[in-house]
Amino acid sequence: MSIEAAKKNFEVAKKAVEDCQRSIFDLQKKCDSLQESLPGLGREIENAERAKASALDDFVLLNNKESDSRLRQARASHEKAQKDVIETNELIGATHRGLKKQEAELIRLNEQMSVAKRLCWEAVADEIEKKISVDVIAVIQKLIICRTQTGGTRQHVLNMLIPQLNPGEYQSIRENLMEQYRFGD
Repeated sequence: MSIEAAKKNFEVAKKAVEDCQRSIFDLQKKCDSLQESLPGLGREIENAERAKASALDDFVLLNNKESDSRLRQARASHEKAQKDVIETNELIGATHRGLKKQEAELIRLNEQMSVAKRLCWEAVADEIEKKISVDVIAVIQKLIICRTQTGGTRQHVLNMLIPQLNPGEYQSIRENLMEQYRFGD
């Protein structure tokens, strides 16, 4: 895979992760808002129950068109308040399910982004590897054969030719490569 194709895949995966994170944030805000509305809805039910009880009392005592109308209105308000609580609880449940799905999706997308990033590094490594000439490889192979004949190891020869980087050097080279090839965390 080319470096450009790998970078494009990484950017697509990174955007998918960001979009999923934004979706989780929005769902959480919605869930919090719904949860916060429940006490107010509970008070509406209590007020509607009191109004219904009062309307029932008036209806029984007065038994006229006005008290009948007031009773119907109080019952409708009470039913609406109860319906609002039920619907809000249903929405809270659906929002929680949506959050769980999005959180699972975020795990999948993060893994996908991680794979895309590894493919970027592989593409860069392949490009750098192509710059090593066949002559250099042949010289290193001959050196390894000579050193192993004298009791050395392949790893010893490689360590001798390419010394271990300290963490600062490693980080500096890594950052330079990321800047040069324009892909990042």
